[in-house]
Amino acid sequence: MASMPHTKNNMERKGDNIKEDIKFAASVLLLLLGVVIVFISLYIPPVGVIDASVLTLIGEYFCFVGAVWGIGQYTKVQLKKLDNKVQEYDKKQ
Repeated sequence: MASMPHTKNNMERKGDNIKEDIKFAASVLLLLLGVVIVFISLYIPPVGVIDASVLTLIGEYFCFVGAVWGIGQYTKVQLKKLDNKVQEYDKKQ
């Protein structure tokens, strides 16, 4: 019997993909926005000086991007390792 394309498991995967796409898009947008803000702030008077508030904002953007990408990748790797261990255990049984 063929599996139905709209099973609960497939729907959960589609939801996870949408979540991942939104996280990735937000991270890329903030990363690019941070770089643009730094360059714009170089040309706003006083020219060549980046204000502390701009540096704080850039730090927050970069922390968000690092957290989204880093935690996401770490979680994927750890879950894959756990899945492999479970499959090995099931094969032994």
